[in-house]
Amino acid sequence: MSLLTANLLCIALVVIDLAARTWRIQWILWGTEHRISFIDSLALNSVGDAAAAATPNRIGGEPARLGGMILSGVPASAGLVAIAIETVVMWAVNLAVGIWLAVAYAPEWWDTAGPLLEHTFRHSWPWVVALLIAGVGLLVFWRFYATVVLVVLGVLLGVWRYGRKTVERIFRGRATPDVIPEEAET
Repeated sequence: MSLLTANLLCIALVVIDLAARTWRIQWILWGTEHRISFIDSLALNSVGDAAAAATPNRIGGEPARLGGMILSGVPASAGLVAIAIETVVMWAVNLAVGIWLAVAYAPEWWDTAGPLLEHTFRHSWPWVVALLIAGVGLLVFWRFYATVVLVVLGVLLGVWRYGRKTVERIFRGRATPDVIPEEAET
């Protein structure tokens, strides 16, 4: 396959993907009884793709799509439902295509790349083991850290709420003996 043919094929696949996702979100929104035009659907999908590409972990894509739907006159609840359904459908399609690719091309790929990968792994297995140990250690540390941070934040939030309620009662003149600590009375 020539370089020009490969590039044209990639461009065609991107256009097909954009059109399919545009129609999919449009049809899902029609199912929620909120019609939007093909151009609006294409625009909100394009903005969502741009936001996903510009944010870490592609986290900005779905909020941008929801914002586009709201600007197109779709209520937020219908937009959230449409995005949830579209995401489930997208993952099902990705899984089906991935399984098809694995069944169709994995045996030939393994025949070609397998010996080289086995040779490389024989010489670099200590690095693989070190990375696995580091990954598990990082996961354990993160879980511990997240738990400690959540507990500390929960305690601080509880103290803040209690303190705020106490101050509000004092300034409203409704301070009661159970609100004022014993040390403050002397």
